[in-house]
Amino acid sequence: FIVFILLIVTFINIFKESKKMFTYLNVTSFLIVILGFLSFYMNYGELWKIYINSFLITLFIFLIVPTLLINYFRHTPAKNEIEEIGKKQD
Repeated sequence: FIVFILLIVTFINIFKESKKMFTYLNVTSFLIVILGFLSFYMNYGELWKIYINSFLITLFIFLIVPTLLINYFRHTPAKNEIEEIGKKQD
């Protein structure tokens, strides 16, 4: 439930162009990884050693890589775009 709430807050902060969005996104990703491992271990019991590689690859491709890319390509909005029109930046 906490992960769902954090994802909603992250989504709201995207439209505000807030820097808090990255904090919420990173906390949410961390919680998803931890809860995913716990759930995976509890559901597969003794078979978890067989399926751990596919779980790690899937987690890496669909969660960790997009989170790292979002953090790498951070958008920093201008202070005031209207006042910056026509000004030269060397």
